[in-house]
Amino acid sequence: MEIESESTGIVIEIEYPEGADLEAGCRGALKQIEEMGYKERLKADGMSTIIKYGIVCRKKECMLRVEKEKGKEF
Repeated sequence: MEIESESTGIVIEIEYPEGADLEAGCRGALKQIEEMGYKERLKADGMSTIIKYGIVCRKKECMLRVEKEKGKEF
């Protein structure tokens, strides 16, 4: 997702882990965003701020981790 007026790109990865460790699932979701190259695609589209959401849901529990990268260095 892109917010062109603010040069912000948003990536959301949602996972449904088999295990009960939601924290590990969130880290895995954020790692997958990096491995799949989504950030680079947004950067190529002119986005200078990238917000990454790693969301994990298991039964009635959910956990969310957010990472924000801003600047020209990436």
